[in-house]
Amino acid sequence: MSEKFNWNDISHFQEATRSPGFMLWQTYLLWKRKLERLLRQHNITHVQFVILTSLAYLQGKKINTNQIKLARFSMCDVSMASQVIRVLVKKQLIERVHKEGDERSKFLTLTSAGIKLVQNTVKNVEDIDSKFFNQLKGKQTIFLDCLTTIITEETEASILKDTNNT
Repeated sequence: MSEKFNWNDISHFQEATRSPGFMLWQTYLLWKRKLERLLRQHNITHVQFVILTSLAYLQGKKINTNQIKLARFSMCDVSMASQVIRVLVKKQLIERVHKEGDERSKFLTLTSAGIKLVQNTVKNVEDIDSKFFNQLKGKQTIFLDCLTTIITEETEASILKDTNNT
């Protein structure tokens, strides 16, 4: 027989729907499943799509991007980004190029196949985003502002923590 306990002694959320973390988790999974269904048709994973489109964004802004800069921009763990980039290089969607005059510096760039894949997927992903987040019925700007606030606060806190530890 399982041990009895009182949920209210464990959590200050009487209902699961009042827990922002749990609700964010559930929302993320619902959204991610829709994206993965689309991305499977293009033989890429969600994280591969994020790395590809992040590189496309930076490349489109004429920003030379190495592996660490790409990991930071996409907020991926550096070692995970490294593994994903390696797979994308094997798939010939990304290539590593040397900066002229500095053979030690390697920058990432999309191949023509990578550019084509990004062009073929971004609009469809944005359509999924639009349909999914239109359920907010006009509150998308507030939602984005809230997400931006969290990202900014957490990023600044992380930077401060890193500088205090050095």
